[in-house]
Amino acid sequence: MESCFSKLFIKTTKDLMKKELVNPEILSTTRVDKLANVLRRASKGRFSLSKADELKKKAISSFGMKKGADGFSYGLSLLISLVNFIDSLRVPLKERIASLLAVVPQRLTTFPGLDTIGAATFISELGDPADFSNKNQVIAWFGLDVVWRISAARGRGWHISKAGTPYGRRWLYLTAGEFVRFFPPAKAKYLRLRKTCTHKKALSAIAADCAEILFAMYRDNTCFNPGLYH
Repeated sequence: MESCFSKLFIKTTKDLMKKELVNPEILSTTRVDKLANVLRRASKGRFSLSKADELKKKAISSFGMKKGADGFSYGLSLLISLVNFIDSLRVPLKERIASLLAVVPQRLTTFPGLDTIGAATFISELGDPADFSNKNQVIAWFGLDVVWRISAARGRGWHISKAGTPYGRRWLYLTAGEFVRFFPPAKAKYLRLRKTCTHKKALSAIAADCAEILFAMYRDNTCFNPGLYH
């Protein structure tokens, strides 16, 4: 299945799973024209007879499942139904989050690469900005502060503490990647850091910058000021 499509979980593959057409034992006995019709409807004409023929040939050459194939296929179809249901909630959930965020005084979406969901994530992970007296406390809250540590695997050295909120730290890594992508000065700083350290360490430094900037923006209810970043 993975070798036949660019991604495993796209609408076409999910439809095949829902119709229990992913097990080689079942696929190999399914008529090509029936499979082509399923593919054509699911992909809106993008896939048809040639893709059906490719799937069938791979199914015939595969070992498949000899025992419990029906139960496995049925369980997979139920799982895909659940995935589709959760996927259907994305738009209304995003709209609900946007409506809740609209009543919060903030201008975080002026930060390069940050959307409504990103702004809501930062606010929920940070909490009340009044709880932090300075930027260092915020950086430590996200576990991006640098500490001296002795590790059995890596020996002695400076590492981020990884204290505080792991979800917020993971989100900041993603935000830092978008910041580097959309804001040239951030990319320039990242490239300078990469000359002397690994990708992860360079991105951690950018993530700490993001935490500091977003904290100040949220605390003061100000827009992103590109001239202050260096």
